[in-house]
Amino acid sequence: MAAFLPRPTHLEIRIQPNGARIGSPLGVQPIVEVRDSYGRVVKDAVPVTVALASGDGHLLGTVVVNAVDGVARFTDLRLTGGYGAKTLTFTSPGLRSATADSMDLSPAVRSRLDRPDDITGSQVHVIYVLPRGATDRELDTKVDIANSVAAFQGWLARATRMQIRFDLYQGDLDVSFFELSRPDSEMRLFGAFVVTEIERELAGAGVIQQDKRYLIYYGGGTAAFVCGGAAWPPIVEGQVAAIYLGACPGELASGPNDSPGYWEFAALHDLLHTLGIVSSAAPHHTANSWGHVPEPEDLMYGGGTSPWEPTTVDVNGDDYFSPNLPDSLSNLATNVFVEPVAATVAAASAPAGVHPRISSILPAHSPFPKP
Repeated sequence: MAAFLPRPTHLEIRIQPNGARIGSPLGVQPIVEVRDSYGRVVKDAVPVTVALASGDGHLLGTVVVNAVDGVARFTDLRLTGGYGAKTLTFTSPGLRSATADSMDLSPAVRSRLDRPDDITGSQVHVIYVLPRGATDRELDTKVDIANSVAAFQGWLARATRMQIRFDLYQGDLDVSFFELSRPDSEMRLFGAFVVTEIERELAGAGVIQQDKRYLIYYGGGTAAFVCGGAAWPPIVEGQVAAIYLGACPGELASGPNDSPGYWEFAALHDLLHTLGIVSSAAPHHTANSWGHVPEPEDLMYGGGTSPWEPTTVDVNGDDYFSPNLPDSLSNLATNVFVEPVAATVAAASAPAGVHPRISSILPAHSPFPKP
């Protein structure tokens, strides 16, 4: 009499994935079984693939596991993207798939340190900085800052096919936290030079590394009518750019695929200042607003009678972004803090010229004072 060999028909989740936290592997890794029509485990060695079925972001880790004796054990899965509900689906050729219960991606664990870098070389580290005693909006752990950076990074990729080399930790933007020794009332007295005082304190704490630039989302304000500030080498030395979230109205982008708003453009604008952009010798550099160009549609507009409505990087093509710029000019196209993106990535989204979320009541980026 011939032996009966059970035939696999479907996948079934024995242990549901859970414990999702940004920047960390799942606290509970899934185990999936290969079963027959009677619900019995079939000891086959089929490949089982897991994918993100719902929710934004990405699933990282080993996403294809060969079942051993009919059991596929995943060990290093982790999720990225905005926090909230995510669902995983498991598939195998010829078998009915299985969908896991929905789980929430929780905020990341706060880090007061610059964590180990995924990449080597020049890169930009992001820090959420608060004055002493200020209200903590948890912009670092609730991915508000990560969403903001992703929004302007996507815009820049579409506009230039380049992206900023941001400091990553295990695939996610590495955002650290720092509390200043001074309260907001004292920090405001530095006026437009709040960024200088932030950099001084970061350097004193040993935070600043020579091969990095720093983008600060600062939870305080300033007595001056500015929303941010930055170094502008070689004339204004330093490595730090900061936006002053308590100085001007407006909200950060709520998702990584949002169109950039005022704060996103201000952050990118100020970050480019730390790369020496726009050089004082650039053809259209504005003498009365150092580090800027006069066109309101340009990312590096410095303010004036027209509202800032950035749709373009280097509208003239000869000031700060071109492969043919003289070596004497700071050039975003060749800077060590940027890198090319794949053409398919740059072409996949809406054009860079989509009207941004900028209210006309917000000030155009105010120029930093001359040193």
